[in-house]
This record gives sequence, structure tokens and C-alpha cells, in this order.
Amino acid sequence: MSQLKTFTTDAEDGSRTIVATTSPTRASKLLGVKFAEVGTASASDECELALSDPGAVWRLQPGGSSWKKISNASKAASFPPQGGVRPGAGRTTGENGPVKIRSVRLDDVHHGRLMSYGGTEYLRNVLDAELPLDADEWKALGEKGVDWIRAQLKPTRTKAR
Repeated sequence: MSQLKTFTTDAEDGSRTIVATTSPTRASKLLGVKFAEVGTASASDECELALSDPGAVWRLQPGGSSWKKISNASKAASFPPQGGVRPGAGRTTGENGPVKIRSVRLDDVHHGRLMSYGGTEYLRNVLDAELPLDADEWKALGEKGVDWIRAQLKPTRTKAR
């Protein structure tokens, strides 16, 4: 677990509010203010009070001498955790194990074509087809079209079945 810190905000009416939590973002949610309005508490008595009940929000009225608890730590527990394990988070896995981000340099025309064919899924299918065409075969494919390559594949497909 992250280390607790104490955060504070001063309202326009002169009241001061404090909370002990793990981040300024979480403090702003608990205090009900914008992130920019949250400061770090430095007074030792404020820090001690906030740390006595992490997640609880305390308020001191202007001219007041005692802090009043305005919300307990259960409010902090109701927020989803920041970071950690979540469904759908993390690296995705492919058929052959974890996938990694790779880089391929394409001009706009080739990128547009790749995306129109299905992007990464199309590229994976091409690679999985294991058709190691040489330069002449690629040229013939470009000149004769897709129907030509399909005709070339039909005898192979019938043999495999």
C-alpha cells in the first residue's frame, strides 16, 4: 500500500478541511474540491488528527478550536482503487503468447490500405498463412490480382483437406 499523506483545503468561508490518503487526486475526491485546490498539510496537530483515521474528512470552522469529523473512512473505501489488477487491464495475449507493441514504417497510402484490410488482424492473417512469396511472385500478384493468387491456392487447399 502507498504511504499516507495529509492534504488540506481552505474554503471561502474560512473553514479548513483535512484528510489523510495516498494521493492528491484521491484527496480532492474526498474533500469535494478541484485537484488544484488541494494542498499538503504541514501542521503537526492536523497531520496527527488526519492520520488517526485515514480517509476520514475533518473540518475546522473559522474561529473554532476543535475539529469535527464530517465524513468517515467508509467514503474513501467506496472509491475504486487506483491502479492494481482490473479486468481487461494489462498486456493482451495472442495465440502465441503475450503481444508486444511493434513499429512498422508505412507511408499514408500503405497505412490506409492496411487499415482498410483490417489492420493488425489482417497482418496477422497474412503472416499466419505462411506464404513466403519472392519478389517475382509479389510482382505477379500485383499485376494479375487477387483472383490469380486464389487460383494458385485452390490446388493446395484441396490437397490439404
